[in-house]
Amino acid sequence: MNRKAIISLVLLALAGLALLASSSAVRGRAYGVYTRLRGRVTVEQRLAELGPRVRETFVAQCAEMGVAYPPASLTLLVLKQEGVLQIYAPTATGGTQCIAIYPILGASGSLGPKLREGDRQVPEGFYRIVSLNPNSRFHLSMELNYPNEFDRQAAVRDGRTNLGDDIFIHGGDASVGCIAMGDAVAELLFVAVADAGLQNLEVIVAPLDLRLEPLPAQLGGGWRDLLYAQVSERMAHLPLP
Repeated sequence: MNRKAIISLVLLALAGLALLASSSAVRGRAYGVYTRLRGRVTVEQRLAELGPRVRETFVAQCAEMGVAYPPASLTLLVLKQEGVLQIYAPTATGGTQCIAIYPILGASGSLGPKLREGDRQVPEGFYRIVSLNPNSRFHLSMELNYPNEFDRQAAVRDGRTNLGDDIFIHGGDASVGCIAMGDAVAELLFVAVADAGLQNLEVIVAPLDLRLEPLPAQLGGGWRDLLYAQVSERMAHLPLP
């Protein structure tokens, strides 16, 4: 058996291990080795690989909800307490529709914003996706622009430094400070976000669904009152699923 055939068999074995392993850590390590042996790929290559299969499912979902594909814009609403990510898009009639809801498989911390590096918190507020990583050790990942301007200004008011960074929505089922959605949903999000365009994306991370419940008193105070008032006002324009 020649060297090329051996490498192909190893890649297949690693890909199978990455898919079947019960531990997210094992899957991550197996996928990392697989990626290194396979070689790094571009966003375009990953879209060519995943796009036809993912779009077949997502286009049908959008059509059922009266949403054109690719959507003119996308809003990803992350609800910590409920443990879900909701996807919203504009309809042909000028409204806004929730087109999908997916469970969050892994996230750390508690309700409340991220304040510093190492606090294990998922940030809360309004964010953009600034880059797509087709070679993530968590299968695929999408980077948020944390800390944003509001985060930096709040830190100045508090006298905080070292706010942390590298916050992603990614595959897998475990995370520290990021949002793990599972590999299949990460693929769908990766393709949908790329097709809609990063400039047309909004990510809202909220401690809970403020359309249904008031903010717990212990989460407010100082600049947090302004943050959650803004989040609540924006969420009020998103219809409940």
